[in-house]
Amino acid sequence: MFMGKLMIAGSSTLAFYCAITYIPQLNTNVIEPIYLLIVILLLSYLIAMFFMSIYDVAMDTILQCFICDEENQKAKGGKTALYAPPELAELMDIT
Repeated sequence: MFMGKLMIAGSSTLAFYCAITYIPQLNTNVIEPIYLLIVILLLSYLIAMFFMSIYDVAMDTILQCFICDEENQKAKGGKTALYAPPELAELMDIT
């Protein structure tokens, strides 16, 4: 998750740096770009933090649904999760 946050913030900051460096209309009013880059880095990290927290909840939900499915199938006499994708079932070593 932390690497995802850094990648989002870093790529956004790099895109902004390229924009103010190579587009003359944006570069005319910029005196000291380092302050703008710091602000963009902080804002994009904040947005990435919100996005990755939603992604984290989604991953936890999928894992919880898988565990619930596995427990329900074991209670009915089955040995594997019924609705699990084959990749997840193989990863969890239940096949």
